[in-house]
Parts: sequence; structure tokens; C-alpha cells
Amino acid sequence: MDNRELAMSKDKINEAKLRLERLQAFLELWTDGTCDKNEACLVFVALDLLRNVNRALEGGK
Repeated sequence: MDNRELAMSKDKINEAKLRLERLQAFLELWTDGTCDKNEACLVFVALDLLRNVNRALEGGK
């Protein structure tokens, strides 16, 4: 992989992390007032999954 490809990969990872952060923020706001307990459980599972994906994108930190 050359430097240009590596830079593009890093840009894609950073873009994915930004999208994950936005989705997490939306889900957290949504669970604060507009969903019932079943929906909240699903959202919390999704948030946990997103956190794991984000951690993997950061290299397992």
C-alpha cells in the first residue's frame, strides 16, 4: 500500500468514526425521551455495538 492509499484509508476510517459518533449522539438523545423500554433496550444494544466498532477502528484502544 502506498502513501496515497494509506492516507485514503485513514480518511475513510476517520469518516466512519465521525458517522459513528453522530449516530451514537442521535440514539442517546432519542432514548432520553421518545422511546419505550423495549426500544431503549434495542438502542442500548446498538450503542454497545457502535462503541465496539469505534474501538476497533481506533485499533483496539
